[in-house]
Amino acid sequence: MDKFGWRKNESPDLNPGGNNTIYNASSASGPYNITIVLRQYGNEQSSMIGLYIKDIQDIATTTYILNSSEKNGYYQKTLLDVYNANLSSVGGTITINYIDKINKIISGTFSFKAINASGQTVNVSEGRFDKKFL
Repeated sequence: MDKFGWRKNESPDLNPGGNNTIYNASSASGPYNITIVLRQYGNEQSSMIGLYIKDIQDIATTTYILNSSEKNGYYQKTLLDVYNANLSSVGGTITINYIDKINKIISGTFSFKAINASGQTVNVSEGRFDKKFL
């Protein structure tokens, strides 16, 4: 757990509100999808960060720009208060530093600015993930 109480290393959990990392492909040659969900430790009902990269021909150690529904990050403060980073006025990056498809490990960093339906913004910075995936 980091200094803010966010879980850094955790087994995949597909239960509602659980932390999970999913890496899958529609065929052996792609396209690939990665979804990473992190929630604040001890606060299972709210405070989630989600990252996803969809329909990529290969997941590589590179930086992905959050600028579309296929590459997005979000911060969910409560069930009804969600901030998205996929609009042109906000955005950010997900950097994959390491991926091991055989041992199912992925790690990287992320940061983004996101906006909710009311026009309020949040900045998520210096994020890091080290996850096993399904």
